[in-house]
Amino acid sequence: MSEIEKIISDLLPDKNRRRNYLEILCEIISYADSFGSEKWGLSVKRDGIRLKIGSLITTTIHEDSIWIALDKELLKDNTTEINEMLESDWDSGDWAEYSAVKTRNYFYRDISKEKWEKIKHLHFGTIEKASKKYVQLRTDSQKDTSFEMLNYLRGNISPSLPFPEYKETEISGDSSFNSTGYWIFFCNPKYWQIDEFLETDEINSTWRITDWQSEHFQKGQLAVIRVGNDSRTKDELAGKDRLKAGIYGIVEIMSSAQPMPDSDGQFWINPEKYGEERLRVKIRYVKKLLDNPILLSDLKNLTDFQNEKPLLNGRQASSWSIEKDTFDKIIEIADSNIEIVSEATTSELNDFVDLQKLEAKYFNATPRVKEIVSRRIERGDISKAVKKANNYECQICKALGLNPHGFKKRNGEFYVETHHIIPVSELEQGSLGTLNLLTVCANHHRQLHYGDVKLIENNDKYFEFTIDNQKIRIDKMKNE
Repeated sequence: MSEIEKIISDLLPDKNRRRNYLEILCEIISYADSFGSEKWGLSVKRDGIRLKIGSLITTTIHEDSIWIALDKELLKDNTTEINEMLESDWDSGDWAEYSAVKTRNYFYRDISKEKWEKIKHLHFGTIEKASKKYVQLRTDSQKDTSFEMLNYLRGNISPSLPFPEYKETEISGDSSFNSTGYWIFFCNPKYWQIDEFLETDEINSTWRITDWQSEHFQKGQLAVIRVGNDSRTKDELAGKDRLKAGIYGIVEIMSSAQPMPDSDGQFWINPEKYGEERLRVKIRYVKKLLDNPILLSDLKNLTDFQNEKPLLNGRQASSWSIEKDTFDKIIEIADSNIEIVSEATTSELNDFVDLQKLEAKYFNATPRVKEIVSRRIERGDISKAVKKANNYECQICKALGLNPHGFKKRNGEFYVETHHIIPVSELEQGSLGTLNLLTVCANHHRQLHYGDVKLIENNDKYFEFTIDNQKIRIDKMKNE
């Protein structure tokens, strides 16, 4: 079995579905080619087979589905029958709609082609408009065109399938792109769980960039990390809160763009799909904003950001430029947000007395501010001291007779988190102190927040609670 056949088989294991979906794909390709053989290309990766027209991905075969961009204007004229057909499978993720060509995007999941025959005009409307908008397929995408896949389709599905023919004239990237030395890095937590990375003490990472922009990246440039719609399932969230769309980090670029593997593969939901070398830059986090992100819903209400469409609406890219003035305003907002909990910085939280003062100051604060203060402490010097004192062990695993150590970080320490037994949102006396902190693995941390755990006893010497129907007792640290 060839690599192409294996990818097709993995994406479409059912033979009937496979045949029907590949026939649909060939029909779409033939229609796209009618507007010009230089305008489209077909690329293949393990996670999908993608048809792109100009700069727009219009069609993707995913596992047991075809993702298709439907013409938004034509959708207005739908019959009741078609509206009912489309009701349940709209894309709700980062690419739910396009603005360059106005679309609403949909997952086709029927095994047969019966529904396709009734809705294909909606997709063909997008194909036509994209073909009229773009002169030809982007140069970097031309290089990704899989003639091996096209040969397979021609040999097994459609003998008359057209092939693309690209002109010698190169179109480099996108005419709306303007290199400024300041960047937006687009992050989809559906694939890379940035919240889990930001929970760690790590500040160094890498970022996949848009290939045709590679020559514009230089060491010393700056970028914001933008998260769009968090479309993770409940299982993928595993008890975590869904992220709101916003800016979650400020980073410094530490290298030029080079082929390299991802440095933080453990945070990919499907890490085996993202291990290959791609064009990336090394980055260093200057500000982590998990506790106090700059929400896009707030920026949309500010006059200064009305023209920043890639920032507000997203972009079909891994990276995009941003104006220096806009970047500076983002820094101002980030600093302002951080200032509301400046009392929780490590310079002021040196001992238990400082924690008691902080408790008193924020006793009547809003739950949001209390939550921010709590998380700052869970990642600050007090937390680090507790982790070290507990030998970087999960105290619950240890009490249950399990291996108390997680994976080793690059610095040689075992990864572990801290948890407040008394929720800081309640801010009872002592809730911010070391007597209220446990060191726990990531799994037990989520279980403490969202699982069936009952606190039985909490005194000056120990915690006692039930977890997984077992009663455990954990001795407390002593405040020196």
